[in-house]
Amino acid sequence: MAPLRTARPYCTLGEHSPNAIVALDLKGQIIAANNRAALLTGYQTEEIINRQALVFFPLEERLAALYTWREIRETRSVSHRHFTLQRKDGALLPVEVSAALILDAQGRPQSVKAIVKDITPRLQAEQALRDSQEKYQLLVKQIPAVVYKAYADCTIDFFDHQVEALTGYPKEDFDARRILWKDLILQEDLPEAKRKFIHALKTSRAYVREYRIRRKDGEVRWIHNRGNIFCDAAGKIDYVSGVLFDITVRKEAEEKLYRVSRALRALGECNQALVHAQEESAFLQDVCRIIVEVTGYRLAWVGVPQHDPGKTILPVAQVGFQGESANWIKSSWEAKNIRGRGPGGKALRTGKTQVVLDILQDPALAPWHEEARQRHYNSDIVLPLTIEGETSAILEIVSEEVNPFDAEEIQLLEELAKNVSQGMVILRERAQRRQAMAEKAKLEMQLRQAQKMEAIGTLAGGIAHDFNNILSAINGYAELILMNLDQKQDLHFIGNHILGVLQAGKRAKALVQQILTFSRRQEQGQQAVQVSLIILEVVNLLRASLPATIEIHASIDPRCGAVLADPTQIHQIMMNLGTNSYHAMRENGGILEISLDPVEVDPVLANTHPHLHPGSYLRLSVQDTGHGMEPEVLERIFEPYFTTKGQAEGTGLGLAVVHGLVSGLGGAILVDSQVGEGTTFQVYFPSLEGGVQGEIPEATLGAPIPSSRRGEHILFIDDEPVLAHIGEKILRHLGYRVTVKTSSLEALELFAAQPDNFDLVISDQTMPQLTGSQLAQEIFRLRPEMPFILCTGSCQTVMALKANNNAIREYLLKPFNVGDLAKTIQRALHPGEDVSSPKARGVAC
Repeated sequence: MAPLRTARPYCTLGEHSPNAIVALDLKGQIIAANNRAALLTGYQTEEIINRQALVFFPLEERLAALYTWREIRETRSVSHRHFTLQRKDGALLPVEVSAALILDAQGRPQSVKAIVKDITPRLQAEQALRDSQEKYQLLVKQIPAVVYKAYADCTIDFFDHQVEALTGYPKEDFDARRILWKDLILQEDLPEAKRKFIHALKTSRAYVREYRIRRKDGEVRWIHNRGNIFCDAAGKIDYVSGVLFDITVRKEAEEKLYRVSRALRALGECNQALVHAQEESAFLQDVCRIIVEVTGYRLAWVGVPQHDPGKTILPVAQVGFQGESANWIKSSWEAKNIRGRGPGGKALRTGKTQVVLDILQDPALAPWHEEARQRHYNSDIVLPLTIEGETSAILEIVSEEVNPFDAEEIQLLEELAKNVSQGMVILRERAQRRQAMAEKAKLEMQLRQAQKMEAIGTLAGGIAHDFNNILSAINGYAELILMNLDQKQDLHFIGNHILGVLQAGKRAKALVQQILTFSRRQEQGQQAVQVSLIILEVVNLLRASLPATIEIHASIDPRCGAVLADPTQIHQIMMNLGTNSYHAMRENGGILEISLDPVEVDPVLANTHPHLHPGSYLRLSVQDTGHGMEPEVLERIFEPYFTTKGQAEGTGLGLAVVHGLVSGLGGAILVDSQVGEGTTFQVYFPSLEGGVQGEIPEATLGAPIPSSRRGEHILFIDDEPVLAHIGEKILRHLGYRVTVKTSSLEALELFAAQPDNFDLVISDQTMPQLTGSQLAQEIFRLRPEMPFILCTGSCQTVMALKANNNAIREYLLKPFNVGDLAKTIQRALHPGEDVSSPKARGVAC
C-alpha cells in the first residue's frame, strides 16, 4: 500500500473513532493523540503528547517496535503488527497497530499516523475457540505434534506415530516401557517439570510445561507439553492426556533475540558510561561491570600488554560473577610462550576478534583447562581495543555457556569494543588537557609566590625597622617595670607600663599576621571581600616598611561595598602597586596617594578597554610622584620579565602578575604616566551587591575574663619550659587545677594511666616525637569525649586539621592573650553556650 499524502502537518485525528489514533514525528515522538488513546493507555492526553512512542511498549517488545519503525520509514508501506501495550497502571494490553508514513505535497516524509486497536475481545474469542478445538484435535493424528495418553504408573496407552520423528525412539519402546518419557528430559529441567505437574494436580489439573529432551542421537530439543489430568471418583489420577510440540526453532529465535537485545543494552549503557566518565580506569571498570550485570556473562576484563620478560597481559579493569577475578588467567602476548597461544595473545598480535566456543575442547587452551573447569568457564570472546591504528589493549568476555556467541551478537560486541577504544582516546585527551591546565595553574601559583617574595624582600628593611621599634617598646616597658618594682610604685603606675607592653605585642602580632597573609602559598578561593579592610591593612604595612621620605595619603570612601575575589590576591595587587611606586620614588622621595571609591562605568569608558563593561565597580587608585615612564616603556609594563630595574633588583613579574590577577577577577587596570610627573594606576573591581561584613574587632584589654566554675583539672603541654610555666600561672590564676608537661609522650603516658582525672587537655602543636594533633588522636582513642584545645601559630595548620581531625574541639592561634585563652576554655568545657570572643572556633587567619 502506498504511503499517505497530505499537505497538512499530520492527518486529522478522529475524536469519535473507537480506536486510538496517534501522530508521531519522524523521531518517534508523539505529537497528537485522540481521546481514545488516553482511555486505552490510562494516561491523560497531555501526558501522551511529546513522549517517545517506545515507552508505551514493554522492554522485550521495543526492539521489534524499532524494526517496524525502520521498515515503515524505509519501505514507506503500511504496517499491521500485533504488540503488547503497557498501560500507566502497568497492565499489559494486546493491541493491533496499523501505521503508515504521511507525506507532504512534495512527497517528503512528514510524520507517521498509527491506529491502535484493542484486540483483547478478539484474542479471548480466539483462545476460547482454540480451547474448544483442542478437544477435537486430540483425536486427529495429522497434526505437527505428538498426542499421548499415559497413566499414573508411567505406562503409555497411546502415542501417535510422530513420536519416533520427535525422539528417535520407536513407539514400541514406550509402549513396552523399555524407555520412559521422564528418562528423556534433561536432569536440570526435570524438577521444574515435576513441580508444574504437582501444582496442576492440586489446582486446575491442566498444565503447560516447557523443557528439553535429549533424542536418541544426542541432539537436544525443546518441548512444549500441554495436557490435562483426569481423576477418578476417589480423586486419584486415572490418566493424563496431552500434546507435545517441538518448539526448538522458536526457542532458538528467542535466544537469538535475547542475545542481540543484551548486546544492544550493553552497548547503550557503555556509551552512557562514557558520557559521565572522567577517568579511563573508572570507565573501563564500568564497562566490565555493565557487561557482567547486563549480559549475564561470567567475567569481563580489560588487559594491557606489558613489556616485561614474559610479555604478560596485565588486567587493569575486571568484574566477575560473585567477585571472581581475572588475575589467575596469566596470559601473554609472546607467540613462543605457551600462554601466548590463547585468544588474548592472538588478539593483541593480530588485532582481530578471537572467539572460543568451547574452552575445554580447545587443545591450545590446555594451560587454562583446570581453572576453567573449576570456575565453569566454557567459552570466551576477546575483542581488540585499537587506538591510533594499534591494538593497545583487549577486552575479554567469558561465559559459562558453550557456544553462546552468534554472528549478530559478535558484530554488536565488536561495535562496543570500537566505542570503548574511542572512549579511551577521548578520556586520555581529557586527562592530558587536565594535566596541562594543572601544570599551568601550578606555574601561575609559583609565579605569584615568587613575586610575593620579591615584594616582601623589597619591604624587608622597613619591616625590620618597625619590628625593632616594637621590640624596643616591649623591652623598654619591661625594664621600667623592673626598675619601679624596687621603688614600690603603685599598681596603677606599673599597670600602665604593662598595658604598653601588651599594646606593643598586639602591634607585633598584627604585623606578623599581615606578612603571613601576604606570603601564604595556599590561595583561599573567591569569596565576598570587603576591599577597604584589605587596603587599610596594606597601607599600614607600607607605612611600616617605606622610608620616611615617602608620604602615604589614604582615602577610603565609606560607601565602598564588596567584590567577589580571593582576599590574598587583592592583598597582592595592592602590595605590588605599592612597591612599584616605592621604586619610582625611593631616590628622591615623594607622595603615595591611595584611594578607593565606588564608580559607575559608562559605555564610553567601557569602549576604551576590552575588559570593562558598563556597570558598578570599585576603583582602586595608586598614584605616585616618581620619575614616570616613557611611552615605549608604558606600552610594555605588563609583559612578563620586562623591567626597568637593575639585574639584582627584581624579576620583572610584578605588574604582569597584577594584570593577570585583575583580569582573572573580571576587572581592568588602566595606567597614566608622564615623565617627571609620576604614574597613576587605576584598578576596576566589579562590585558585588549586598556587601560583606567586616571582621569582628578584637576585645579590649579591659573586657571581663571568664574564670573557672568548678575548678576543673587541665593537662597543659608545651615543650618550651618558659611558655609551660606562664601557662600554668595563668590557668591557676583563672581558678583551674593544672598539671604541666613539657613532653607530649610523658603527657600521653600520664593520661593513659588516669584518663578520668582530667577535664580538658591544652597542647602546643609543634613538639618533638609526638605533635599536638597526633596527641589529640591518641587521647581521642582513649576517651573520645575529652575536650582538646590545640595551640598553633599557623593558619594553614588549623585549616588542614579542621578538614580531617575530629579529635580537636577548639583552636588557639598564637600569640593569644588571657581573654582569648579563658573564653576558648569555656567554649571547650561548655559547648553551645554563648561565650563572646574575637576568635571563633574557625580562628581568623
